[in-house]
Amino acid sequence: MKRVPKVVYVGSDGDQRVVDAVAGDSVMSAALRNGVPGIVGGVRGQ
Repeated sequence: MKRVPKVVYVGSDGDQRVVDAVAGDSVMSAALRNGVPGIVGGVRGQ
């Protein structure tokens, strides 16, 4: 079984969101790809 990296984001209200990430990606890229609220930015090349 292949292991997928997980990233935990914690909002200012304490709400936690766990998302699957891609090995080698930044945490910001993973947040944007997974629609994490409160993240503002863009991914280069996309």
